[in-house]
Amino acid sequence: MKTPVKCATELIKICEQIAASRKEIFSMKMREKAIEVIGLVNSTETTDCDAQCEQLYEECVSSLLRIGEGPPQPELQLSVGAALFHSALGLHSPLRRDQFEQLEAEITLSTLPPSSQQFLSLRLPSLLDRLLLCQSSSHLHQRRAAFSWLLVVLQKVSLFSPQLYRPRLQHIQEAFCDGLTESNEFVQEISSRGLGTVYEMAGEELKKELVGTLLSAITEGRRITTKIEKDSVVFEENELGKAPDGSSLSTYKALCDLATDMNQPDLIYKFMQLAKHNATWNSKKGAAFGFGALLEHAREELEPYFGQLVPKIFRYRYDPDVKLQNAFKGIYNALTQNKKNVMDEFADEIAKELLSMITNKEWRVRESCCLALSDLLRGHDTLYIHSRLPEIFDIVLRLKDDVKESVRLAAERAAESVRRLIIRLSTSSNEAKSQAFLSQMLPVILNCATQSPIKVNKAFGLILIIELFKSSASQLKPHAAVLIPQLLESISDNESAVLNYLAARSNEAQLEALDDARASLARTSPMMSAVNDLLPQIDSSVLVAMQPRLSELLHSSVGVSTRSASAQFVTMLCLRAPQLLLDHRAQCDRMFHSIVPSLRDRNPSVRKQMAGTASHLAKFVSANEISNLMKTLAKDLVSDREDMKQGARHVLRSLSHNCPELLSNFSTQIVPYVFLGKCMQVEKGDEVAKKKQAEWEELWTEIVPSTNAAVRLYGNEIFDLGLSTLKESEIWSVRVQAAKMLEEAVRQLKGTLEANKAAEVIGLLLPLLSGRIWAGKESILITVRAILEANPSEFRKHWNEEIRNQVG
Repeated sequence: MKTPVKCATELIKICEQIAASRKEIFSMKMREKAIEVIGLVNSTETTDCDAQCEQLYEECVSSLLRIGEGPPQPELQLSVGAALFHSALGLHSPLRRDQFEQLEAEITLSTLPPSSQQFLSLRLPSLLDRLLLCQSSSHLHQRRAAFSWLLVVLQKVSLFSPQLYRPRLQHIQEAFCDGLTESNEFVQEISSRGLGTVYEMAGEELKKELVGTLLSAITEGRRITTKIEKDSVVFEENELGKAPDGSSLSTYKALCDLATDMNQPDLIYKFMQLAKHNATWNSKKGAAFGFGALLEHAREELEPYFGQLVPKIFRYRYDPDVKLQNAFKGIYNALTQNKKNVMDEFADEIAKELLSMITNKEWRVRESCCLALSDLLRGHDTLYIHSRLPEIFDIVLRLKDDVKESVRLAAERAAESVRRLIIRLSTSSNEAKSQAFLSQMLPVILNCATQSPIKVNKAFGLILIIELFKSSASQLKPHAAVLIPQLLESISDNESAVLNYLAARSNEAQLEALDDARASLARTSPMMSAVNDLLPQIDSSVLVAMQPRLSELLHSSVGVSTRSASAQFVTMLCLRAPQLLLDHRAQCDRMFHSIVPSLRDRNPSVRKQMAGTASHLAKFVSANEISNLMKTLAKDLVSDREDMKQGARHVLRSLSHNCPELLSNFSTQIVPYVFLGKCMQVEKGDEVAKKKQAEWEELWTEIVPSTNAAVRLYGNEIFDLGLSTLKESEIWSVRVQAAKMLEEAVRQLKGTLEANKAAEVIGLLLPLLSGRIWAGKESILITVRAILEANPSEFRKHWNEEIRNQVG
């Protein structure tokens, strides 16, 4: 039955309406059959001339291409591609064969009549050219559909007549490579299958070019250049959200309207830059699909490129985009399924790739590099990685302060892997190897722990150092002279800001309690525990190298906790390494010299700490230093500053506890001053003064067997001090104290006070009664009376008339 052309045209229109309809009443099977009918219309016999047949063919092709402009139906476009091929073949379409007598593969160009061969040799290449042209269309749906058409037509033409596609094979390859840049996954899958087909058909040169193109797409990305019109789709639906009026921001016109409405014309450039970035990453995901298809056909040919591929693919496995991540995981698994220890073999190349990209301006690259690095370091480290570990450590810690939270979290994982690797390498059984590693690594860790402006990084560095102290103290011995002062200094740096807040709002008593708590926290801090762990490693060389910095911390460190910790460290050194200190008296003298000024510090907690340390260190210093200390204490005990007096008392009490034999050598100098402090004046109701007097009483009982015995032993020194203080002191309260001391000494001596001594003392006291009246001057008269009452009968026997007249 012969079909008129007009009837065929009407049939084409009806079938096109069914295939492109948005109505759900037409099933997918009905649409596919409608498309198949359009493809077969041109394969019927007509009574029209050849010109009319060509016109009908054009109508068929145009109708099929218009279906691609309709609503996106990706799977349906494969049927359209088959219909285009059958329409081009016309009467020779395989669908017209007797399926019971002939196979589709048996119908090739060479089996047709010569006239048909000549005709189809022109029509089929022309169809391929037309489909290649559609792939540069500005219409989004048609452009995407063209990849499906091209794949189907190429596969059928390759079976029908291979020589027809070869001149255009390179253009077809480029078209499928451009398809990889599309954001639609179906199009990327179709393009990857197309590249696999092209690879099978291509020669050696084209295969190499195809591999190079895919490598470039993976490393740098690939962008297809298309003309932008007002209705061109730049972003997928809802990818950028909605405009203020609720419309979709997907087309170029919508983006321009938004930029105009916001009065920011430059916003359109930012949108286009974002679109470019999006297309680049889409092309990398597409390249992953392409490689997946290529691996099925050319595994052996790709092996020379493994050195370039594995590092890139390894990194993309950790990309935040799940789809891209899964695509590259599939490639990586395919690459390595028949090859063992791939990570070990290419560990150096992977490390170089990650280090070159880890500070990339794109956050997703930084994040993927950190995650990949974390995985790499967990068991695939090499000598090259060990040599680059200081650089890796520095970069990872910088990324822990990245502006993007996900990058920071990834950097924390990488930092944890770096920490474990450092601990493992530093505890190596090969001591020379671990020493060499620590020599290059410790400066970086110390800089992080002490100089980093980022609090979390500083804490990370300190924790790492503490772990190194506990796990490899012996290997750290060459660096102990630097590490110990740094750790002591870090104690104040890591104090809570709450302590400073409380200190600024505390009175004197509260501040002392707070500083005592600080000192207690410093003694039990992890840093102090680490320092104590390193104490057994301190030898002569370490002590000599460490002493200048340690003396500086003792003398002028700003932080109270650091000074307390430094004092505690010196105390521990005295207790655990006495022979070492005895052998290095010069270093002990310098440390002691740094401690002495702190005995006058305004902070009572520091004074107490330094007093205790000075009492332990005094055993190892020269006699000259001890003599200078006693002179200093003597001045402080008669000072007008209460803090200096209390500091001197703390030192004396500490010496009596820790070094009593040394204190006994200077009893003649010290006992009178302590007796003077004991005799301080206490007013009724003054609890503070009463407490201080009790403290002096306690010290007095510790350094002398009894008051009576002390006065008998050091009576001359006591009287000399009391009289000189009464004469020379400009502080009235101290004069009263001296007078009271003399009175107490006289009462202790009672009848044993010699007449000559009594006469001498009275002779010196009476002139002091003349002159200006000052508060407490009556205490001199009380002292004189005490002397006269001490042993009056003995005084009458030995005093001459002149002395009696003077007293009377």
